[in-house]
Amino acid sequence: MAVPSTSYALWQETLEYLSRSDGTVLLLGASDTGKTTFARLLLNRWAVMGRTSAFLDADIGQSEVGPPGTIGMAYVTKPLETFAALVPEGLAFVGTTMPMGNLLEIVTGVKRLAERAQGHPQVVDTGGFIQGAGAQRLAVALAVLLQPAHIVGLQRAGELEPILRLLRGAHWEVHTPGVPEEIGRKTPFFRAQRRSLRFAAYFYEATLQTYSFRKVPLLGTWLGCGTPLPAHLLRFVRSTLETETRVFYAETFAGRLCLMTDKVLPPHSPGISVIQRQLRVSGVVMTRAPRLKHLLIGLEEAEGQLLGMGLLEAIDFRRGELGILSPVKVPSAVERIRFGRFRVTPEGKELGLLRGEEI
Repeated sequence: MAVPSTSYALWQETLEYLSRSDGTVLLLGASDTGKTTFARLLLNRWAVMGRTSAFLDADIGQSEVGPPGTIGMAYVTKPLETFAALVPEGLAFVGTTMPMGNLLEIVTGVKRLAERAQGHPQVVDTGGFIQGAGAQRLAVALAVLLQPAHIVGLQRAGELEPILRLLRGAHWEVHTPGVPEEIGRKTPFFRAQRRSLRFAAYFYEATLQTYSFRKVPLLGTWLGCGTPLPAHLLRFVRSTLETETRVFYAETFAGRLCLMTDKVLPPHSPGISVIQRQLRVSGVVMTRAPRLKHLLIGLEEAEGQLLGMGLLEAIDFRRGELGILSPVKVPSAVERIRFGRFRVTPEGKELGLLRGEEI
């Protein structure tokens, strides 16, 4: 049964063909090529036909299902005007709004949620990351892991061809229906404002929760992964560096000394050389503790199911505790904490990306 429409005529033939499919449809394209609109139109066709389908939202910067920095999955049972009413059935934490440097988190998150929605036709909406070798690796990895029946590439002037060239010839069908004139372009300011509003809405009813990093395993950081430095050695480190930086906490991990400080010193700093020689460590890693404030945090069950996001608001090194602002209703259900790479205030103001070596 077709859905009558005079809009997006360029897509109607492809939408009609895909609506008769039972498999996964993977959407690729740059920003502002209409991937989300195409997804909604296809999902609506399935809904009109009485079929329950799944929408996987892997656009971590302009998410529709779940907050920015996550991958979301929701079931669609009736036609949608927008995605705003969808309730996430599952979320996966990426911890940033930018794909580069987080490809592993994206592909594993998409794969986990796709498996959860198995048995339903699915539409996977990706972000606008299409330029460069990293974008090619991501697209190919998603295709290989998802094994879609169809790949839809939306492009205006062949900008997607370097990726599509790698995907053609496999068992899936590749469709390139073009971009209708109705699809407009959004400014970077509009996108940033939209993210800000979604972050602010997500953390609006959050509460400050306390977690022990000595009891709850941490991912994405060295903190809590090694052995705390004995008190007498910590005093030595502090006295050695007292004229250069303040040392809050230290532990040894993988043969290196890891320090939480108020500023990071260059590797050739005299104090660093003395510490490395005296403690016989292979290297010294320094993390600027103030930079961790407002860091996106994933609060997970043991198998990686995301219970909710949080913001790191405080660290009590003496007690070994993290103060995390989060809307998670049952903090005791959190069995693993994953550090992200992006900083944002509870009001939604974006503070930027952390480099991997910073945490």
